[in-house]
Amino acid sequence: MVGKESQKSETGVDQDFKVNEDDEWFEDQEWMEEYEEEDGKSAEKKVSDQQSSQVEEATPTPLPSLRAADNAEGTPLNKAGTVNVTPLPNQIGDCILEENTDCEGQDLSYSDLSPARSNSWSQGLTVELNGSNFSNTNWTGSNLTSAELEQANFTGANLTGVNFAEAFMWEVNLTNANLTDANLSFADIEDAILEGTIFCRTTMPDGTENNSGC
Repeated sequence: MVGKESQKSETGVDQDFKVNEDDEWFEDQEWMEEYEEEDGKSAEKKVSDQQSSQVEEATPTPLPSLRAADNAEGTPLNKAGTVNVTPLPNQIGDCILEENTDCEGQDLSYSDLSPARSNSWSQGLTVELNGSNFSNTNWTGSNLTSAELEQANFTGANLTGVNFAEAFMWEVNLTNANLTDANLSFADIEDAILEGTIFCRTTMPDGTENNSGC
């Protein structure tokens, strides 16, 4: 009987050696395939990471838009985290709110035309009523903070309790107007016409109280 270690093939090659040689070849092949597969995954991941990085770099950072920090505390925010800006009204009753408008004799009491009403401080929105005719109108209790009222005519108007703080009132006509309890803090009333104007508990532009008409 011929021993296993001495068995030869017809070609004279030891069969056990041939089998072992084939096993090593297959193992090498499997290792190469695994290496190529892992290397391919690594390359794909690298490309994916590069693409993600490019997308992040290309995405612009949104600019802040009228955030709560720019406004009074407690101002409600919308879902985007910004303050809703409401346009100032352009008409009260029959009075169209624009420069050189004619609203003589109209009741405009308790109107709020201040920037704070529309959360528009940061956008510089103010009502512009320069050169308008408001003679004999009733503005009782209204808010005209920062309003532009240059050369406006308030002759005989009831301006009781009106807030004119920081309003632009250059050459405004306040003849016989009633400014009882009105606030003119920091308002510009240079060259204003004040004939017969009633001042009573009126806060003047310099912060003093005028009671000359009480």
